[in-house]
Amino acid sequence: NMNFASSYFQFNVESPVNPPVNLKYHLDMFAGDNVSLGERVRNSDNPYSCQRVLVESHDGTRCPLTIVFNKSIKMPSMRPVVLIGYSCYGQNQNLQYDPIIMPLVDRGFAIAYCHGRGGRELGQNWHEAGRLGSKIQSVQDYTSCAQYLKSNDSIMRPRDSDEPTYIVARAFSAGGIVVGASMNEHPGLFHAATLTNAFLDVMGSMSDSSLHLTEHEFDEFGDPRMKEACAWIKSYCPLTNVKTQSYPSMFLVGALDDKQVPATQAISFGRKIR
Repeated sequence: NMNFASSYFQFNVESPVNPPVNLKYHLDMFAGDNVSLGERVRNSDNPYSCQRVLVESHDGTRCPLTIVFNKSIKMPSMRPVVLIGYSCYGQNQNLQYDPIIMPLVDRGFAIAYCHGRGGRELGQNWHEAGRLGSKIQSVQDYTSCAQYLKSNDSIMRPRDSDEPTYIVARAFSAGGIVVGASMNEHPGLFHAATLTNAFLDVMGSMSDSSLHLTEHEFDEFGDPRMKEACAWIKSYCPLTNVKTQSYPSMFLVGALDDKQVPATQAISFGRKIR
């Protein structure tokens, strides 16, 4: 509090399925009240569900996966899923209420957030386990979440349904690493992909010190002038590892004025896949 002597403090409460509510807690009365204009939605009245599952990754590590869907919509078959990945820089996935995704959820889609290693959802060790030589584990966690959503054990699959699961891979910025690398290794897992300002040329960017953030990111990805770090980056770099194979349909977006991730990365990735 700016005012140390204040008898109350205000804070927001929200989730992927609940709009933000501003609450005031009175320290002298040990009681709180709602100071927002809107009413807080009761769980019993909320048509949306937000569930967290722990997915076993390739090495047995359990990776958190958050799934948002409209429980009032009864699907005769498997829901299509948008799987969002980031897992970089020790940043947590943003699980604030996002009204932009709700029209999609109301059409029967599920939105899933992979909290893979490289973020900080499970502490600093979680970040350390997904950077430098361990960056490939971020990719493997994302792939494992996609495989779980396609499996018969998925909480999204109705009983006695043999319908295929349609997964749309989704990434922004550095999340392009995990999505791009996962598509290179397992293109059949995904029905489509959307990549916005995605970091796809890790090797080229980390080798060019004239770019805006290259030297600042040696701590995250490594310096390719070092033989060991060069091998790490080559093993997962999406642009470097494009193969002659069928890829899912993709929507690639780049920004001409983006100094952090030049639009040429999306152009180069799309051209190489074609």
